[in-house]
Amino acid sequence: MHIFVVDDNKDIVELLKNLLKSSGYDVSTSTSGKESLDLIRHENFDIVLLDITMPEFSGLDIVQSLKDSGDLEKNKIILFTAASISDEEIKKWKEFGVQGCLRKPFDPSVLFETLTNVSMK
Repeated sequence: MHIFVVDDNKDIVELLKNLLKSSGYDVSTSTSGKESLDLIRHENFDIVLLDITMPEFSGLDIVQSLKDSGDLEKNKIILFTAASISDEEIKKWKEFGVQGCLRKPFDPSVLFETLTNVSMK
């Protein structure tokens, strides 16, 4: 399974990359929202782990751009954030087309459970 990790925090990107690779996943990463949007549109990722809060071009900007271009349905997006997000907001994003949402810090077992559930959809 090929997972694309997008977060402006390089430490989080490295942590997730190492965790996922050690569990057998193929992992690509980016710390740039705009660069990530282009990669999501032109590469085939099984799942995109996407930080919500990034400078200049946020994860939500990426999701909206994918929705506007008709590309959101082709991608399985899991949002993650350290910011406070309500269950109602999570429900709204799932209705919009996002497959899941994780709150940082998250337990690795929750991450792997979410990846498994989303990959089976």
